[in-house]
Amino acid sequence: MVQLAAKDEAELKAIVRKVEAEQLRYCIFREPDLNNRITAVAIEPSEATQCIVSSIPLMLKERTRADIIFHYNKQHNVDQTVPAWVIKHKGQTHYVDHIDVMDGVAWSTKETPDNPHTKGSIKFKGQLELVKENETITAKIK
Repeated sequence: MVQLAAKDEAELKAIVRKVEAEQLRYCIFREPDLNNRITAVAIEPSEATQCIVSSIPLMLKERTRADIIFHYNKQHNVDQTVPAWVIKHKGQTHYVDHIDVMDGVAWSTKETPDNPHTKGSIKFKGQLELVKENETITAKIK
């Protein structure tokens, strides 16, 4: 048995949808004291199960925080269809429309007056989640 730590009920529901699509057996556990919300899911072991849960961290293992650096995308001034923000995280660049930062996330600023692309940036230490809804990409920083 392996115990993993889903972020929230929404992630558990997404897992259940994938499990149902694969026609795997599963059991949902609900917490009566929390308005009957889903708090756990047991899934039959299989290769499909491994694929479905491969990105979920082990329970009791802290999710790692990494540098998330963002700055304004000046190209947005020329073309409004271009996302307004550029985010650099773990060696990758993402273009996003909105940034949502949770309370308690540490941050700092950096001025870069000689940089032709941006005169400054903001650095967060946290976890990045990119969410796409209706052609809008939001960077959620936790």
